[in-house]
Amino acid sequence: MSPINMNSLLKERVEKIFNRIDDKDVSHVIINNDVGPYIDSTFFYLTGVTSGIFEKSFAIASADGEVTIVTGTLEAESARETGLKVIVIDKKPHEDFKSSLSQELKGHKKIGVNYGGLTTKNYLWLCDVIKDAKIVDVGTSIERARIIKDEVEIKLIKKAAEIASSSFYPVKTAIKEGLKETEMAAIVDYNMMKLGAAGASFETIFGSGKNSAEPHYVPRDNKILKGDLIVCDYGARYKRYCSDTTRTFIMGNTDGKKKKIYNTVFEAQKASLELIKAGALGLDVYKAAVNVIDKNGYHGLFTHNLGHSLGLDVHDSTTLNPYGNSVLEEGMVLTVEPGVYVPGFGGVRIEDDIVVTKKGYEMLTTAPKTWEDMIVV
Repeated sequence: MSPINMNSLLKERVEKIFNRIDDKDVSHVIINNDVGPYIDSTFFYLTGVTSGIFEKSFAIASADGEVTIVTGTLEAESARETGLKVIVIDKKPHEDFKSSLSQELKGHKKIGVNYGGLTTKNYLWLCDVIKDAKIVDVGTSIERARIIKDEVEIKLIKKAAEIASSSFYPVKTAIKEGLKETEMAAIVDYNMMKLGAAGASFETIFGSGKNSAEPHYVPRDNKILKGDLIVCDYGARYKRYCSDTTRTFIMGNTDGKKKKIYNTVFEAQKASLELIKAGALGLDVYKAAVNVIDKNGYHGLFTHNLGHSLGLDVHDSTTLNPYGNSVLEEGMVLTVEPGVYVPGFGGVRIEDDIVVTKKGYEMLTTAPKTWEDMIVV
């Protein structure tokens, strides 16, 4: 996409945020991207930069759709490549950031910030910088804008999903008895990067045997054994956008109990996917999966939400859960990931990424997932 079109798209993103801010006296929104882990991905949403870390940098968006990047010399070139206005701080960072931001925001009544992306220290620092304006939280407006993905975002997430899906066969082929979970997690990450990912979008989960019953398991030096259920939860990051996929492998020996659990989860995902479309209630989609799991005798063994939104963050705001009344909207990108976890035995999770459409959904992840596909010999 040409810089002119990209700048037009970035202007639309700013307008999406301001259209959702109820207080029309807010003239600017300032986003502080700090040192990890205090990263506010809204900085990258508003600027479109795909290279660089941009620690201790700011994005200033105005109500007329313009964006200014305030950054140091380390990312100056990446910032200039955006075609946006760039202020480079190259002498006394603490003093010059303060004076530059004060000058940019001088004379305005209300400035919006994202409370969810600010540390207390940075909030107090901004209060000292913006002395003459009232600071208001516009975090909810930012979330509501970002949850509906634009064409470019969907394209990038689709590419990230394609990379993760394409790594399925190399990973399946690599699984061997005696290999450690940590070795397999490294193989997963290597294959995604070999296929074009900038890296994993989160720490890869690779849990074998009874460890597969822990949804957010961290790989250890446990060895893969014959008969193990193996939950592999992984995602690729491509130009900052994330995918998130889970496949459950069966190592060699396959018995009826494992097959029943697997096919229950498989059918639960199918039931929930059938309900997904613009206007559907997230609660109803969640219940469809739970009903299948419960009727097959696994009541209480599905222990997490059915899914979450994806984007610049792996967990990108909205979830499919039993607590709210969220309504699905066209352009949302979600995971759908039912699971059954039997402590001391093992677990099964199947996760795919989808885009909500007017009449249904578009599947982004394409890795095989039938029972037969998952058996490792």
